[in-house]
Amino acid sequence: LLATDLDTDGGKFFLGSGVPSTRTDDEGAMLRALRRVADAGSPLPLQLGVARGNVFAAEVGVAGRAAYSAMGDTTNTAARIMGTAPPGTVHAHPSVLDHSRTLFAVTPRGPFRMKGKAAPVLVYEVGEELGRRESVDDTRLPFLGRDAELERARAALGRALSGEGGVLTVEGPAGIGSTRLAQVALDAAGAGHRLALRAEPYGASSAYRVLRDPLRALLGIGRGTREEMGAALLATLADRAPGLLPMAPLLADVVQVAVPDTPEADRVDAQYRADRVADVVVELLDTLSPGPLAVVVEDAHWADGASVHLLGRLASATSGRPWAVVVVRRDERDGFVPASGTRIVLDPLPPEVVEQLVHAATEATPLRPHEVAAVVAKAGGNPLFVEEVTRLALGAGSLEELPESVQAVMGAQVDELAPAARRILRYCAVLGLSVRREVLAGTLAADGLALDPATLATLGGLVEADGPDRLRFRTSLVRDAAYDGLAYRVRARVHRTAGEVLERLSTDLDTDSPALVLHFARAGDAPRTWAYAQRAGQLARASYANADAADHLETALDVSRRLPDVTDAERAALWASVGDLRELAGMFTESVEAYRAAARLTRDDPVATAEVLSRQAAAHLRTGAFTTTLRVVSRAGGLIDGSEEPTARRTRVRLDALTAVVRVEQERPREAREWATRAMEAAGAVGEHETQVRALMLVDMVEMQLGVPGLGARHREALEICVQRGLRSQEAKVRSNLGAMAYYAGRWTEAAQWYRTSRDVAMEAGSAFVAAQTDVNLGELLINQGHLDEAQEVLVGAVRVLRASGAARFLAEGRMQLARVHLSRGELDRAEQRAAEVVQEFADLGNPTSALEAALVRAEAVALQGRAQESLDVVAAAERAARDDAVFSMPRLCLQRARALLALDRLDEAAAMVVDGLVAARDQELPYEEALLLRVGSAVDERRGRAADAAGARRASDTLLAGLGAAG
Repeated sequence: LLATDLDTDGGKFFLGSGVPSTRTDDEGAMLRALRRVADAGSPLPLQLGVARGNVFAAEVGVAGRAAYSAMGDTTNTAARIMGTAPPGTVHAHPSVLDHSRTLFAVTPRGPFRMKGKAAPVLVYEVGEELGRRESVDDTRLPFLGRDAELERARAALGRALSGEGGVLTVEGPAGIGSTRLAQVALDAAGAGHRLALRAEPYGASSAYRVLRDPLRALLGIGRGTREEMGAALLATLADRAPGLLPMAPLLADVVQVAVPDTPEADRVDAQYRADRVADVVVELLDTLSPGPLAVVVEDAHWADGASVHLLGRLASATSGRPWAVVVVRRDERDGFVPASGTRIVLDPLPPEVVEQLVHAATEATPLRPHEVAAVVAKAGGNPLFVEEVTRLALGAGSLEELPESVQAVMGAQVDELAPAARRILRYCAVLGLSVRREVLAGTLAADGLALDPATLATLGGLVEADGPDRLRFRTSLVRDAAYDGLAYRVRARVHRTAGEVLERLSTDLDTDSPALVLHFARAGDAPRTWAYAQRAGQLARASYANADAADHLETALDVSRRLPDVTDAERAALWASVGDLRELAGMFTESVEAYRAAARLTRDDPVATAEVLSRQAAAHLRTGAFTTTLRVVSRAGGLIDGSEEPTARRTRVRLDALTAVVRVEQERPREAREWATRAMEAAGAVGEHETQVRALMLVDMVEMQLGVPGLGARHREALEICVQRGLRSQEAKVRSNLGAMAYYAGRWTEAAQWYRTSRDVAMEAGSAFVAAQTDVNLGELLINQGHLDEAQEVLVGAVRVLRASGAARFLAEGRMQLARVHLSRGELDRAEQRAAEVVQEFADLGNPTSALEAALVRAEAVALQGRAQESLDVVAAAERAARDDAVFSMPRLCLQRARALLALDRLDEAAAMVVDGLVAARDQELPYEEALLLRVGSAVDERRGRAADAAGARRASDTLLAGLGAAG
């Protein structure tokens, strides 16, 4: 908007440009034209003032005496800038110059006090044209001062996207440049397809909120009813990923749509549902996004619990794929924190870099040296402070009284808005970081407000379009500043209005229930919070988002104290549910506290209290607190002693089983057998079938420790119960145990069959983890049988799953068996290196016995490379570390020592070692180790010239190996 003084009476002429765009150079063109007018000088020396912004245009006056005029703050500002300009000069507001692609020589003037402005306004006299700027984007700052961090990020992404896979975490305080670094690194690494995920502060308790909308977009699911969106999901899968149709209900959990149940999804056990959901999402991305993929998670500190679990599995699944998970987060404890990968923590920028940023941000309107120094001092190394404070200065035309922090800058930007625009922005803030336009419109309408195009244009620097149906704050700091400016009573009223509008507009109250909980809780509406919190908890529980479900139920419990109609029995049931959910989420301490709260509310009902205490005892057991477990079991048992109520009888069975497990852990097998037998015999009669299965397996395992022969009958009984009752996850464990029993009994063909069926059942139940554990056992057996290709295929898949699950001990077991594959193929260097790594992994886990087993693999690889003495040294060091536990590895210890001594031609020592090993192998009933020792004994006899003895040992070895179906 241009204001000129056309005559000595002070008459003014206004001129407007109607294209508010930074993609043209309207500002530069206007300033060039005005410079020519000013330079002409005679006959009319003009005062020229230029401002930029929105105005209201209308006809003013009465019929017959009216004028068409532009009005508003921009008009007034232009007029007052004009008043500061001497004749023949052009004065411009800083924002005009900042949006100009043409650079001019400028001279700061003022600052001037102007009517209607809280602070004096700095303006610039526009001089000669100097050239062009590269860009005038909203992000006005160059990327400076992060060379080392950028190189680390680029290298990590390069490795990941080339096929290695990996995770990059960029972390720092608000405004430090974490998002910018991640974006620049992705561009530099040439990232292909990107899946952008963004956590929301209002979505932190809404299951899968981080992934819901991006996956809907990937699957082509438009907004509609749950059934309509479910049909769209099925259509996409049928067209692009038909193999995933049986698991569509698991994807429906994430994208929150309704699809029919499938037998395959129904067989997934509840405790493994979240893991299987993650597996299916990984398969979906494999199918729909072949090639390099970058999954970018912004604001990960706000991620909900279900998304955190899935993202953790996704991060682990990058291994061996050309995938990178890029996590941008603040340095806070909550949300998604990757367990591995490259982590870059951004420190404040040095003052000299901040100074360069200030100069870059004010290139068109340079600051005086003392002003630059003031910005540098206040910035504290934060680039967002520089960007926002200079943006604020350009808007206000002043750098007086600099804000103290980035948050204060955002607050100042909000305060600079006209009252009506500021009020609308604050209503937006009540609705969250991302706002549905229709909900905003309804909330505003309730107070007689509306978001018209002019106001939206005014807010353009603070909110932006987020697709056709939503608006999003440019940064969460703006949203926080706007929200914090609302009085508490106003917040509560607007939250209530927003909740009522959403309630009215919703086509699916279940899906919208988490947002309704938030609004009505902050509005102080206890009845609605109670109702929607339970509804949201049920929704999260149905999606197996256990931690999120527990959060919602605790919200219901918090408001229940203000609802006199809610009974203690209802509260106790909710607390018990919270305990169950926290335990399923692995939050055992919180689980125990929930059970204690439930028990306090059931004091008048001994049976109900005992039932809650049995759950509490199980949670204590999961943490290894054996004494506490027994104390709680004893208290619960005392409450139901002599009671024959059905609930009391079921609880007593569970208490007996818990006692049995504690006694096993305390290495008191005879007591354990007594308690397990009691539970086993009573469980079937009271319908505690899962407890019965566990007790049957426990008795067999204890008797194995006690040396009782002929085991397996109880496991077969347990298997029959599992099949009859559909206990799939338990069935997988029973089959795996039967495989182990057959393996140690030398029935290897039978063992392999048990392992394979265990794996199949585990996968149907959704437990890739149990399947992977079983595959490690199967891999060991296949190596012994000489089926190396099959063993490697099985073990590679198992290791990938175990790495994703974070099961360090089982992962190390799988890697040790892969070292044995290399050893059996003669890849001695690789075998030695991998075995050495596994030795250290077991040592770090405090597992010296397994470290000894891995050391024996390394020792064999070393010996086969001709370093027999070093092999003996490796064995000796590992044995010392294992101490008394080494007795369990005695057959293999003797075997490896005998091999090394034979290579050193120390035949008498080798022979003695074979004898000791054979005794240990036969005592422990290990026919495979016995056969290998006989083979070494045969070689010793040959070296001694005892051909007959050598041949006999060889025949005995061959007989044992043939019976096992094993390779020699």
